Parts: sequence; structure tokens; C-alpha cells
Amino acid sequence: MRAIETSLDNLWRKRVREKFNNRCCMCGSNNNLECHHGVAKRRMKSTRWDIRNGFLLCTKDHAFVENNPNWFEKWVRSKIGDDLYDEIKRQSRVPFHGEYEKWKEHLKGE
Repeated sequence: MRAIETSLDNLWRKRVREKFNNRCCMCGSNNNLECHHGVAKRRMKSTRWDIRNGFLLCTKDHAFVENNPNWFEKWVRSKIGDDLYDEIKRQSRVPFHGEYEKWKEHLKGE
């Protein structure tokens, strides 16, 4: 399981970087970039590899959003909309049943 999760994590990061053209989605920097889950966190496997839930942040902005989760939730909602935010949040609560191949296809085909 660990190897497939690592592989999916790497694909997800690649796709999130592409989504934001290797720029921080908050300040536009292209230095020290890190991927961050916007709605549901990494431990929620039912949305862990959902590109819609990925944001690219520089180290400074990543630290800021980690320390200001309420602010970040409002910011994410302003970017993706309340409906999509709520959909991802609901999906994150759905039990994960090892749908690794589904996520692999999703990430490769996106």
C-alpha cells in the first residue's frame, strides 16, 4: 500500500504544480513551493488525490495558512466556490476502500 500511495502522492503533486504553472497561488512566487490540501487533509484518502483539492503555496504562505485555518477556508471558498468546497468536504467523509487504480487513472488522465 505504501508504494502505491507514494506514487499517487507524487502524481498528485505534479498535477497540482501544473495546475498553478509552478507558481504560488497566493503570491505568485516560483520559489520553495509546496503542495497543500485546501479542503480535506492528506489523511482523508477519499479526497487525498483530488486535484481540485490541491493548492500550490510558497513556504511562507504555506506556513501562514497552516497557522490561519479559518482564513484559509474562506480563501479557498472564494477561489473554488462554496458548492465545490462542500462537495469535497462531504466526499472526504466517505470511507476509502482502496480505490487506488481509480485515482491513478484520474491523475494520469486529468
